[in-house]
Amino acid sequence: MQWMAQEEMGDPFAGFHMPGGFPGFHGFPGFPLGFGQRIPRRHRHDNDQHQHASTSTSRRAADEVRFERGGPVPDIGHMTDEEYAEWIRNGIRERQHRRDMEDMERRRRERRERDRKREREEYMEREKEERRAAKRRRENARAQEAEKRSAEENRKAERRGWRGRCAALMDGEIVSINLKFADIPWPVYTATGSDDVSVLITPDDITIDNVRTFLFALAADEAKGVDTKSVEDARKKVLRDAIRQFHPDRFFARVLPRVREADRDKVKEGVERTSRLINELMSK
Repeated sequence: MQWMAQEEMGDPFAGFHMPGGFPGFHGFPGFPLGFGQRIPRRHRHDNDQHQHASTSTSRRAADEVRFERGGPVPDIGHMTDEEYAEWIRNGIRERQHRRDMEDMERRRRERRERDRKREREEYMEREKEERRAAKRRRENARAQEAEKRSAEENRKAERRGWRGRCAALMDGEIVSINLKFADIPWPVYTATGSDDVSVLITPDDITIDNVRTFLFALAADEAKGVDTKSVEDARKKVLRDAIRQFHPDRFFARVLPRVREADRDKVKEGVERTSRLINELMSK
């Protein structure tokens, strides 16, 4: 009857209590966790406060430690002191390892970003240098073209003046009696050295290539049309006029007496060579 009364009063184990609870008994639903369970000494105070005060301010190890790799929290109540310390050390090592890995990944991203930035800067610098080089090439090409046009204009002017000089020399308009080798209108371009300074022509400058270049360009200037027959006719006319002007007998009689004594041999050699080359061009 006493047992029944105690059961009705809400204690189904009245009269069956054993010091420390039943061995291996882990509680029933509705009973506090740890009913009949061995609790290490270091956790007994916190467990007692948790059971008797709902607003406990004590700290529990299971609430303090966060597992990086996930998984259930081990049963701290059954850990020895050494197991608990090792568990804490493992958690600290895992967190440190994770921080090290995150720091290494951060440095890798920063290094990759620096490399990309350097590559972009180098690419932009190459682009700028290529644009500068292209600009210099265009400027050089324009300067060379302008120089070429200027040189061609000078040569064209020299060709136009050549006929007038020949006529003045042969017709007696030039009455000087002290003519030099350079005063003779040889059918070759006047050579120029540095700073566009004219270089004196010598008999060695009177070659078949130089004579052909000069006289054929003169013929192209005087051609009436651009067809082959007009240019060919102009060449024949220019060569016939040059043959007459530099015929040795005619030239020696009209001009050689007016050449200064120091240049007469060179002028005579130049006239004979010029006449021979013009006749050779005509025969071809």
